Amino acid sequence: VSTTLTHLGDILVALGRADEALELHQRALDVVQRLAEECPEKLEWQRELAIRLQRVAQAHALRGSVEPLKELSARLGAVLADIAARAPDHAEWGRMRAQVLCDVAGYLEQAGAPEEGARLRAQALAAQEDLVARHPDMPDAQRELSVMLNAHAERERVAGRLPEAQALYTR
Repeated sequence: VSTTLTHLGDILVALGRADEALELHQRALDVVQRLAEECPEKLEWQRELAIRLQRVAQAHALRGSVEPLKELSARLGAVLADIAARAPDHAEWGRMRAQVLCDVAGYLEQAGAPEEGARLRAQALAAQEDLVARHPDMPDAQRELSVMLNAHAERERVAGRLPEAQALYTR
C-alpha cells in the first residue's frame, strides 16, 4: 500500500499538485511509520521510513512550507543517523543516506531556508566522504562525491562565496 501511495504521490509532485501529493505521501509515511515502530530492529523499515520522510519533505518544498520541512529534516536526520550507526558498512544504505540528505538540502534551499539547506548539504558531503573512506573500491561512490562537491562549490561560487567555492573545488 505505501509503495503505491508513494508512486501516486510522485506523479502528483511531477504535475505540480503539491497538496494532493502531500496527502498521499503522508498516508504512505503513516503506514511505514507504524511498521517501523512495530519492528524497530528491522533496518529495512527504517530505510523505508527515511524514503517516505524524504517524499513528504519534497511535497512540503513544492508547497513552500518551510517549518514542516525543517521538522522533517530533523526527523530524517535522526532516522538516517540510526541506520548509519546500526549498519555502518552497508554501502548501498550509505549511498542512500548521502543522496537523501542532499535531496532534502535542496528542498530546504528551494523553500527558502538556505542555512538549513547548507547544514544538511554539509552532512550529505560528510556521509558521502565516509562512504568513500569505508568503500575505496567502490568507484561510483567516488564519482558521486565528486559530483556533490562540484555542485556545492558551484552554489558557493554563484552566491559570491569564492573562498568557500575554491575550498570545495580543491577538496
